[in-house]
Amino acid sequence: MRSATTATHDLTLAAELTRTARILGENHQLLATGCTPALLADTALLRHANLISQRSQPTYFSPETSL
Repeated sequence: MRSATTATHDLTLAAELTRTARILGENHQLLATGCTPALLADTALLRHANLISQRSQPTYFSPETSL
């Protein structure tokens, strides 16, 4: 089994490359860890982490998409 660690603000890249993700807040504290599709579908979490704007709807990921 191989593993790698990457840090990115590119949520599309994260959806394409990872099965598991960790979301950090602006204070660098861990907000969530889990299955990438579920985390990226959680718009409230992504807004809280300031990864998407308060007004935008994410278009990079669909919960139906499997990795």
